[in-house]
Amino acid sequence: KLYVAHLFPDKDKKRIVSLLDEILLALRTYIRSQLVICFITGFIVYGYFTIMDLPYASVFAVTSALSEFIPVLGPTVASGFGILMTAIHTPGLTIQTAVFYLIMTQINHNLVYPAIVGKSLHLHPVAVILGIILGGELLDAAGMFLAVPFMVVIKHVIEDINEHSHLM
Repeated sequence: KLYVAHLFPDKDKKRIVSLLDEILLALRTYIRSQLVICFITGFIVYGYFTIMDLPYASVFAVTSALSEFIPVLGPTVASGFGILMTAIHTPGLTIQTAVFYLIMTQINHNLVYPAIVGKSLHLHPVAVILGIILGGELLDAAGMFLAVPFMVVIKHVIEDINEHSHLM
């Protein structure tokens, strides 16, 4: 961050360091929020597999939890593996498991994720959803993954400009 601050005039260096500190703190908060969502997802999947007496509950819990880091594609693949394993081991629960994954994914991505991430980063949940959709439209999965961190950086830069615009 000091390297970046040295790219600016001396009078702005302290401000730039402060801005970069705020951005880094927000990005750490984003990662912590993401980890909370991963934990929640893993816990729910573990609970479902345990209650339904399906094998490898911990494996599918960890797979589902880690897959939350890859927007849309990750949970879809994890769900597919869970459904496939259920179809092989307990065919009678295949449709129920598919419905479980569908409902869990929809709730996670449309309610839990925007609420947790939005609240922790002071972004409106609708803004988070729209940012992810826009990121996906622009850059596919990579855009969805980078949308929220990008929004956080832009938010802090705009707030900094707004706060210091009267000094210019």
